Order: sequence, then C-alpha cells, then structure tokens
Amino acid sequence: MLKQDANGATALLGGAESSVPADAKWAREITEALSTGGEAEVRFAKNIESELDDLAALFPAGGANIALPADTAAMREALASDNIHEHLPALRSAMRSTVDRVRARFAERRATYVDSLHSVLRGAGWRLAGEERDSD
Repeated sequence: MLKQDANGATALLGGAESSVPADAKWAREITEALSTGGEAEVRFAKNIESELDDLAALFPAGGANIALPADTAAMREALASDNIHEHLPALRSAMRSTVDRVRARFAERRATYVDSLHSVLRGAGWRLAGEERDSD
C-alpha cells in the first residue's frame, strides 16, 4: 500500500465503518498512559493485590478485611479492563487508600504489641532501657 497511490486503501483498511481509527486512538491513549507512569502504577497495584492475598492468608482474623471492598473492586476492575487508562484515577485512589489503611493498621498493632511487651517485662521484674532504677 505504501508503494501505491492509495487507491486501494479503503479496500484494505475498510470504509467509514472501519475500526482502525478507533483502534489507533485507543492504542495512542494506552501508550501515553502507560509511558507516563501508568505502567509502574499497574505493577504496583498488582503487587498490592498479591500482598493483600498474602496478608489474608497469614492473618485470617484481620488481614482479609484490611482493604475496603470498594477499593478492592476498583483495583480488580481497573486491572481487568482493556481501557485501563480510563481507570487509572480510580486505581490510584484505591491504592492510596489501601496503603494508608495498611500503614495505620501496622502502627496500631505495633503500638499494642510494644505496650503488651513492656507490661510483660515489667511484670517479670525487668527494667526497660531508659527507665530509672528504683532507689531503695
């Protein structure tokens, strides 16, 4: 076709009802979205999804419900979509919300653990670093 005068272009590419222009537009949009940071975000979302499954398996009591169902649904929908570029804002929001919830839960559980550990150690007569000795 490139070596001809384009007389047969319509027959090769289709007429007005051809999907080629729409497909080319879609390809441009996907390429632009992925090349401007979208690819890293998609990889990170897949990693989050995998890590959430691991948390649920390791901590059945609390790991399974650490992510909001709406965030999980938004991530799964975006990752399954052929038009992921249209779902990137929702994907970013869901990832941010999920990571914030995981960080908050970790900080909460860590503080509880540290308090419990200190109580046990004090109950056993241990002094904690930085504590003054009781004078007799």
